[in-house]
Amino acid sequence: MQLCVYVADQRYLRQSSVIVVNVAALVATGVAARELGIDRGTLVRWWQHGLVTPAIITAGAHARWDIQDLRQQLKDRRQRDE
Repeated sequence: MQLCVYVADQRYLRQSSVIVVNVAALVATGVAARELGIDRGTLVRWWQHGLVTPAIITAGAHARWDIQDLRQQLKDRRQRDE
C-alpha cells in the first residue's frame, strides 16, 4: 500500500496538519472531473469557492482527488442545500 505523509500549507487549511493518504487512489483534477461528468474548469471553480476540497495539494499546487471522497462531499452538500 502506498502512503504519503503531507504537511498541508496553511493557505489551504486553518492550521498546519499532517495528512496520510493512499496516493494510489488519488487522481488529477481533469480525471476527477471526467469521472463526475463535468468540465475540469467547473471542478476548479468549485474548489476555488470552497465547495469541495481535494485530498491533497502537491508542492506544485496541483490538486489530487479521491473520487469516493469527492462524491461524498457533493452528496453531503446536496443534502445540506435541501
